[in-house]
Amino acid sequence: MDDQQRLDFHQFQELTGAKRPKMASDDLLAEKLGLQPGIVSIFGLLNNAEHDVPVYFDQAIMDEARMSFHPNDNTSTIFVATTDLLKFIKNLGYDYQVLKLED
Repeated sequence: MDDQQRLDFHQFQELTGAKRPKMASDDLLAEKLGLQPGIVSIFGLLNNAEHDVPVYFDQAIMDEARMSFHPNDNTSTIFVATTDLLKFIKNLGYDYQVLKLED
């Protein structure tokens, strides 16, 4: 989702069926994605050997030509074509779901 938007956890729960969704703890981020808080990035999926992290996108950003992410380090930003990003996710062996989140 856009970094200026706040996630409505109740709505997210309704859309995904997730039970009690919440932000991951520092320990869980490190364990699952090898990341620290503030550096969460789609590239953390490279570190998720179990492939047990679900991937969601907000419909509102899917028409963007490019998306930007930290390369697992918050001192830089990488811009990736959206179509290439989706191929990257698929090539890692993940599926993703597109949600229509309301403002």
